[in-house]
Amino acid sequence: MDLFVRTARAADSLSSWLRRMTFKDLLPHQVVAEIRRHVVAWAGAHGWPVTADLVCSRTDAPPIAIAIGDDEPSAAGAVVLRVRWRDSRELVPAPIGLVTVVTTSRVVDGLRRYSAKRSCRARTRQGRLCPVGPRSSGLCHLHDPKVQCGATKRDGSRCTAPTGGVRCTNHRGRSATQPGDAMFELD
Repeated sequence: MDLFVRTARAADSLSSWLRRMTFKDLLPHQVVAEIRRHVVAWAGAHGWPVTADLVCSRTDAPPIAIAIGDDEPSAAGAVVLRVRWRDSRELVPAPIGLVTVVTTSRVVDGLRRYSAKRSCRARTRQGRLCPVGPRSSGLCHLHDPKVQCGATKRDGSRCTAPTGGVRCTNHRGRSATQPGDAMFELD
């Protein structure tokens, strides 16, 4: 399997795992420790042993080297992932996979502290992780089909306008029993 494909799959898997992570008002070194703890748990869930420098050994594929923040991953021939948790415009060269943990920050007693909440499991149109908090479905109010219009559009696709589960203004006059339409209940 191609290294780019392996990297993309590993990055998606780790992104999904880290999306469930929550913490509040941690200092930078505490954020790194929390991310490290979740990375080790992710690797353990796959049955991969992890070394001190966050290299996941796999018997059936190349190892996965994971760097948190600005750390440099170390493993020749490995799938390389970088986990970012602060806003950064720095480009990540291919074939390094980028995993983003969405955080907010504030100053408390003169120290910058970071928080993360669970985020929606969907991606934005730009391909980034949706930063909006999820509903019980794991999707936010914008991505959850239960709170979208749901009407079938002229082109046969489903209307995804976020409406709270009722028809949008374009589809209000249409019956909910038309083929392909379904009304959804709110959580």
